[in-house]
Amino acid sequence: MALRANAFSAELFISPWANGAPDPSRAMMVAYVGADFGGYRYGPAGTYFGAAGWAREYVFDPYGDSARELVANGDATVGIWRPEFAAALRAGAHVEAAPVASMVQPHVQAEVAWHPDGVVAPVANAWAAVANGETAVTRTRVGGLTPYGVPMPGAAWAEWWVEDYAAARVGVAAGATGMDKPAATVRGRGTLTGEAAWLGAPYGDVDAPRLALGFSGGGTLTWRRTYLNTEVGYAPWIPRAPGVSRVSVFFRLGLDWGAISAPR
Repeated sequence: MALRANAFSAELFISPWANGAPDPSRAMMVAYVGADFGGYRYGPAGTYFGAAGWAREYVFDPYGDSARELVANGDATVGIWRPEFAAALRAGAHVEAAPVASMVQPHVQAEVAWHPDGVVAPVANAWAAVANGETAVTRTRVGGLTPYGVPMPGAAWAEWWVEDYAAARVGVAAGATGMDKPAATVRGRGTLTGEAAWLGAPYGDVDAPRLALGFSGGGTLTWRRTYLNTEVGYAPWIPRAPGVSRVSVFFRLGLDWGAISAPR
C-alpha cells in the first residue's frame, strides 16, 4: 500500500497538444491525492498473478463547472518476469465519479519486453490496449521517451491521449553487459531503435495521426551505483505546426536500488 500525491501537473494537463503543436487553450493545472493498494502471488519460473488498484481525488483549475472528481482503478494481472524477458496482461476498469455522472470504463492492456544481455543483442518492446468510455483523465498518454507512458521517439511527452493503441519498438543494443550490477569502473551501453504505433482517435485532437513512426538512439553510463541515461528521438512524418520540432530528448541521472548508505 502507498499514499500518492501530485501537484500542478497531474496527467500532464498543463501541456495538451493539437494539430501538431502545444494547445495552451486547453491547458490547466491538476492535482490529486490518493492511495495505491494491491497484492501479487509469485509462482515458479518468474510467473505472478494478482490484483492492484488506486483511488484518487482530482482537483482541476479550471475544468468547466466541475472542480473535483473521484477516480478509481482496479486491475487483475497475470505476468512473467525474467532478467531478459517480461510480459504482463492487465484487465480491469476505471470508475470516474464526476458531479454530473459516474462512468465505468473497462480496459485490457498488454506489455512485452525482451532485452537480452549480450555484447551485441536485440531489443524489443510492445504495448497494446483496448478500452471503452475513457475520458481525458483516464486515457493512456503516448509520446516522448519517458518510461511513464507509451513512448514514441520524436513526439512530445504525452502528445496523444488515447483509449486504443498498439505499438512495437525494435532495435539493437551494444556495449558492456551486466549494467544492472554495480562495478568500480565506468561502463557504457548504447541502443538504436525504431518504433511504429497505431493510435485510436486521440482526445481533443481530431487531426492527429493514426499511424506514427519514430527512431531513437541513446546510451547509458554507469559507475558504481550511479547511472546516466540519455536518448534522442526523431519522428520524420508526424504532423507539425511551423516551427515545432520533431525531435524529443530524455535524460535521467540517479542511483540504483539499495540503501544510500550501503557500500558502493
